[in-house]
Amino acid sequence: MRALSVHAELIEVLPFDGGGRAYTYAVPGALAGRLRCGQLVRVPLGNSTRLGVVWRTEGLAAGEIPSGRLRNVLQLCQEEIVLPEDLRRLGEWMAGYYAASLNSVLETLLPAAVRQGVRPVVRRKLSLERRLDAEELEKLRRRAPKQAALYVFLAE
Repeated sequence: MRALSVHAELIEVLPFDGGGRAYTYAVPGALAGRLRCGQLVRVPLGNSTRLGVVWRTEGLAAGEIPSGRLRNVLQLCQEEIVLPEDLRRLGEWMAGYYAASLNSVLETLLPAAVRQGVRPVVRRKLSLERRLDAEELEKLRRRAPKQAALYVFLAE
């Protein structure tokens, strides 16, 4: 297998539920120069994709990694840094001191909403399709009182 060119941009990502270690990924052209330590990215891991934190962006040598074994970062999920440098250093210290995996330390440092990928808030608005006259409303009250109460609430 041929090795990657020395000019390829490489980063280390610590995927959530990825065995507690960082993996090296190539940065595709669309993300070149945009990734910083502490950002949330989506990466392939095995047969699935996982969210992970960019752990290291500098000092990675491309020469020793066969090109067929290196996979690309799939997506930058958040431009903002979710894990600043001081928290990454604290996490590494905690993992060493308590003999814990980096994944279990990340579970402590990051809220569950970040680890699971923040989803946009969806707001639903209900409205009446048509108005009922008094006779229809009375029939609805006898047949389905809770639905009638909901109708009255929405009609106000």
